Amino acid sequence: MKSHWLLLPIVFTQTFAAAQASWRPANRTVVVDEHGILRWQDTGEEVSLFGVNYYAPFSIDYHRLKALGFQIERVIDIDLLHLARMGLNLIRLHVWDREISDREGNLIDNEHLRLLDYLIAKAKERGIYTLLTPIAWWGTPNPSTGFSNFFTMQQMTTDPVARKAQRNYLAQFVQHVNRYTGLAYKDDPAIVGFELINEPLYPPGTTNEQVRDYINALAKAIRDTGCKKPLLYNGWDGKFEAVRESIVDGCSFVWYPTGLVSGRSLKRNFLPLVDDYPSMRAPELERKAKIVYEFDAADVPGSYIYPAMARAFRSGGAQIAAQFQYDVLPLAPFNINWQTHYLNLVYTLNKAVSFIIAAEAFRRLPRLKTYGRYPENTRFGAFRVSYEEDLSEMVTEREFFYSNDTKTTPPSPEKLERIVGCGSSSVVRYEGTGVYFPEKLSAGIWRLEVYPDAVWVNDPYGRPSLEREVARVYWRERVMQISLPDLGQSFVVEPLNEGNSFRTKAIAGRFTVRPGVYLLSRQGAKVDIKGFQLPVAVGLREFYAPPSSNAPTTVWHEPVREWVEGKPLRLTFTVASSQDPDKVTLHLWHEKAKVFRSIPMKRKRAYLYEATIPSDWLKSGTVEYLVGVKFGQTVQTFPFNLGREPVRGEELLGAQTIFALKEGDKPPTISYIGPKEHKATAEIVQGSDVGSFALRLTASGFGEPPSCAGVRLKVRPPKLPTDDVSALVLVVRARGLFPQTKAVEIGLVERDGSAYGYEVPLTNSWREIEVPLENLRPLWGTKGQRLRVSELAELSIVFGAWLYGKENTLPHGLEIERIAIKPRVWKVAVLSKDAPIVLFSAERHRVSVRGDVPVRTSLVGGADKVALRISVDGFGPPPSCVYFRNDVSEEFEFRRDELAQCDTLVIKARAVTPATTHIEVALIERDGTPWGTNVPLTTEWQEIRLPLHAFRHFAHWGTSPQGRGGKDDRFRPENVAAVNVCFGAWLFPQRASEQHIVEIEEIALVKGGKGSK
Repeated sequence: MKSHWLLLPIVFTQTFAAAQASWRPANRTVVVDEHGILRWQDTGEEVSLFGVNYYAPFSIDYHRLKALGFQIERVIDIDLLHLARMGLNLIRLHVWDREISDREGNLIDNEHLRLLDYLIAKAKERGIYTLLTPIAWWGTPNPSTGFSNFFTMQQMTTDPVARKAQRNYLAQFVQHVNRYTGLAYKDDPAIVGFELINEPLYPPGTTNEQVRDYINALAKAIRDTGCKKPLLYNGWDGKFEAVRESIVDGCSFVWYPTGLVSGRSLKRNFLPLVDDYPSMRAPELERKAKIVYEFDAADVPGSYIYPAMARAFRSGGAQIAAQFQYDVLPLAPFNINWQTHYLNLVYTLNKAVSFIIAAEAFRRLPRLKTYGRYPENTRFGAFRVSYEEDLSEMVTEREFFYSNDTKTTPPSPEKLERIVGCGSSSVVRYEGTGVYFPEKLSAGIWRLEVYPDAVWVNDPYGRPSLEREVARVYWRERVMQISLPDLGQSFVVEPLNEGNSFRTKAIAGRFTVRPGVYLLSRQGAKVDIKGFQLPVAVGLREFYAPPSSNAPTTVWHEPVREWVEGKPLRLTFTVASSQDPDKVTLHLWHEKAKVFRSIPMKRKRAYLYEATIPSDWLKSGTVEYLVGVKFGQTVQTFPFNLGREPVRGEELLGAQTIFALKEGDKPPTISYIGPKEHKATAEIVQGSDVGSFALRLTASGFGEPPSCAGVRLKVRPPKLPTDDVSALVLVVRARGLFPQTKAVEIGLVERDGSAYGYEVPLTNSWREIEVPLENLRPLWGTKGQRLRVSELAELSIVFGAWLYGKENTLPHGLEIERIAIKPRVWKVAVLSKDAPIVLFSAERHRVSVRGDVPVRTSLVGGADKVALRISVDGFGPPPSCVYFRNDVSEEFEFRRDELAQCDTLVIKARAVTPATTHIEVALIERDGTPWGTNVPLTTEWQEIRLPLHAFRHFAHWGTSPQGRGGKDDRFRPENVAAVNVCFGAWLFPQRASEQHIVEIEEIALVKGGKGSK
């Protein structure tokens, strides 16, 4: 990241204070009544505050901003401008206590504390309140002296020494005088309250009385300073009885209904999961205030869900809610911190508008009112959400907000005063992707604020890196048409913000606009902007957006993994460029059929291009493809650049071999580290085909790590059209010689000794394994960030004890026939119509295995394919377990008709440990209804076939809609949304504490299945 645009001076032509003289800052005091309701002290009205978590003063946000040279005060200023523009009125922080305290809990007045002061003061000016959680416990990237360094989180809640430090710290923290406001935190109305500690943990066996005493000890430390603000305790672990018996005023909640850190965008419909949040209505908390300290629809790129979550919070009684977390503007193009969350006004425009609408819903919907279940609850008050349209809406007589293109017509266009939109509607038609804010100032006078186009160029929820851009902005001149009776068809468009000289006139409501702030005035309207005030805490002329991207053109595409022959396939591509290309072409190569074709692509909207592959072109096999983008006489191809349009399919392959053997080659010298009674050998043998050769490496056994064997081979750098590892793939053709030889480490070594490697899974049959070069990790203390293919000098092939666990002492061996590097192309596997519908494949699905005990996972060679190995050293008492869930609803929309015909589930799996006799497999429908069964395992690989009628309703999950799971109900395969695999203590009650290991290759639905074998 080289652009330091926030280092430039930021000058607003009209200061916020001057423009908003009548705007009320965050200076109203919050109290709690006898019923546990948060109220404004001055009016007695109920409080409703909605906003975000924000972390520029602390930890990883702070350190990344500093490392990149940004002035954090300026970052805060601009982010607060945008949060105010979004109409938010709350920021929540769990304070990194390690960065502002010493071992005894004394407060340290340093840069972090000064920036916290600054944030609170500047937010106050914008009418944004702050909720502080003084103790986070979490570590920081830099060395620190804070008391949390010296205690585990469990000790924090029970150790007397830790408690003393916390009490000392809390007392000093709340009495700290903000250098910018002159008020102690405990006395500043802008600080709405204190949540004592973030997500506490307790040693096993901790009683409710002990938790209550801990809560009271922390709360009393604050109360003894004279602080009267609401005090809250984190209820994420359900210690509600302790909260009820304590002296705190309320309980805080967290909600991540879509899970966390999927590593990719989740695009299925999550609205059925956010009907309600009933734990807030726990009877123990009847007289306690309720807030939501963190929430998000994590990994969801859509703009349909935030208002539904706000609805659930209000139904539960929440009065404060804060999303986790808002991305600071300089880091937002990379979503570098907390990858599973992504929210920023400039870079996530549709999501940001959905969040604006959610804020309005939270403040307007009555507390405790319920709205039924999905899909009947998609309309609530002035609000509507739609997964199918990827849309959130708020529609009243005076307001019209929408997060995407909408066909909704406002009831009274002539009465409209405020619009917030992305895309087009009956009132505003806009070619760009940026959000816009038309707001009425007086009769015939409107203020228009337009943000630049934002374009996503990578999955924002993938692996984060400053080398991996996920979004960029373009300042483009775009046509906008506004149809408002108050403005008429002809009006003047004049710039308002600093540095904006773009002025024009609308004809038939149409005009050209670029990012900035404008005054729109109809013919004959009296223009006098003095005293005009916006409905949010933003000055009339205030505006900031980062400059237009000058990054090279790129194409982002999310390929479907598989398709079925005989069905046309529509493909979409984002072409991100500062100007529209002259031509975009899809080039296809069917390797099996040896057919090459090209299809001109159509522009669907800004940056989005589309082509449909005819059904008669899609025969069983693999279709590889790339896209050509033409500007004038220049052509680029993606995902790798040929520099011209391809004219034959072989050009899409282009693999460069870096290792292969020919007749007469001598085996390399093999090195071995380990017990003297063992040895390793290297020899050349016949390969997979007549006339081919392979390098065979064997070892009679290994000792404990780092015992290993391997070879180093000199290689030449391949001649490739690109050196960008994100566009290159490592191809390894190999096999294991023994069942226990599950993997080999392949390392690529540069001239300076830097090395990057990958543990390639092996099976006992010959296979060609492809590994994206960007997935290689640094080896042997290498500090470089990315492999430089042009510097490649050696190839390392190593296998050893750390790869094989308890099987390290057994003989091991493998054969490698070829290693190559090739440009990455997009591809889709075209299946026959009767092919199994794979719900889980270890080769292609990456799942997160979770549980209440430590769990290890790895990819290993299975019977025929790669398998997922899941290993635990033992379980606690029931319900102790580990599990993973693989969502498939996005993959199989095109195969719902075939799913309806399936009658059998096929599982390819085995138990590595004799104690592991079963796994539990559940199939989950789109409405959340689970159906499951226990699957018996042996230590031998099995293909287990289970008739679907054997799956029983898992009522104990408590996730089924009303009416499901009755006597005549059954699993409906056409509605399958996920498969869940679990194993735990209740499956092996006599041997739960022993080690348990399972390996799973594949889980699939088939039709016409028979029995088990």
